[in-house]
Amino acid sequence: MLQAQVDKWGKYWGEGQDDTDELTWEASAMPPKLSLEDLRKVSRTFPQHTSARDGWHPRVFSKLSDEALAALSDVFTVIEHLGDFPPSLREVFVKLIPKPGSRDTRPIGLHKGFFRLWSRARAQLVRDWVQTVPAFGAVVNMLPGRCTSDAVWRTQVLNEAHGEDHLHSAEVLWDIAKCSENVLQRKLKSQAEAQHYPLPILRVSLSSYRWGRHILFVHDMIAPPIFPKAGIVAGSSM
Repeated sequence: MLQAQVDKWGKYWGEGQDDTDELTWEASAMPPKLSLEDLRKVSRTFPQHTSARDGWHPRVFSKLSDEALAALSDVFTVIEHLGDFPPSLREVFVKLIPKPGSRDTRPIGLHKGFFRLWSRARAQLVRDWVQTVPAFGAVVNMLPGRCTSDAVWRTQVLNEAHGEDHLHSAEVLWDIAKCSENVLQRKLKSQAEAQHYPLPILRVSLSSYRWGRHILFVHDMIAPPIFPKAGIVAGSSM
C-alpha cells in the first residue's frame, strides 16, 4: 500500500535528482537580518497543537538562550544568501488527507520546525509585497478579510442581492485537478520576478519545493524520499 502511494505521487511530482541549481538567479538586495527578538516573538505565535514530527516544535525556539537564537539568526542569514537550507534539514513529510466523497487524497506538506520558523518570520515581507500588487490583492490567504473564504462569502452575498432585485447572475467555480502538482517552477519563478516578489525569499521557497518528500502512511509509516521535478508543496507556508 505504501509503495503504491509512492508510485502514484512519484508520477505527478516526477522522480530524479534535485536540479534546483539549474535555475539561475540575478543578484538582489538581501532583506534585513532577523534579530533574536524577531525569532523569539515569532516562535511564540505558533499554537500548542502544531505538529512537531521532526522533534522541533516551533514554540521550542522561544526557550533558547540569546546566544543560541543569535547563532540561529546567523544561520538564517547564510541560508538566504545561499538560497537553500542545509542538507540535513531538506525534508518534507507529506500527509495524505482523504477527500470527502472520494477515494482520492490530498497531499499536505509538513515542513521541519526550522523552516516553519524562518517562513513565518519572513511572512511580513510577503505581506508588504502583496500591498504593492493590487491586481492580485483580491484573494490573499495570509491577509484577514482577503482569504479565499472571504471572496466566496462576498460572492454569495452579491448573488443573493441580485436575486432579490430580480437580476440575473452566474457563479462559476473551477476545480483544477492536481493543481499544486502541475505548477512549473520555472514559470512560477519568472512570474514572481515579473511582479517583483522578494527574490531571496522566493529562492529559498523554490528550493524547498525540491526537497525529498517522505509520504506518511497509516501508523505513521514513512516512505523513502521522492525528489520532485515539478509542482509545489500543498500547505507550504510560503
